[in-house]
Amino acid sequence: MIRISLNYRTKGDNQSGLIGFSIRGHANFGNHGQDVVCAAISAIAQTAVLGLIEVAKISPDIDKSDGWLSVVIFENEQRLDIRAILDTMVTGIRNIATQYPKHIKIEEN
Repeated sequence: MIRISLNYRTKGDNQSGLIGFSIRGHANFGNHGQDVVCAAISAIAQTAVLGLIEVAKISPDIDKSDGWLSVVIFENEQRLDIRAILDTMVTGIRNIATQYPKHIKIEEN
């Protein structure tokens, strides 16, 4: 199962912008190397990271290995470009999680 943790800055009782996320595990939906669920989540997350670096021009803290990706954003998460990239990533991940609930779990902190 893929476990996705979305970490938000909390202000009082309200969540503010996404300040980081981590993705761990494998969906085990198909044979190794042919897992379309894993590939989709990976592509969305890695595209978001590229967007943060290449489009928003920030340097998030990135830690990755097989079955693991962690990203922490140190910039102002309220910047419109950063929010657009991360909100789009979350929308894509939630959409796939809805289609494959036995293979993806999303936790929001």
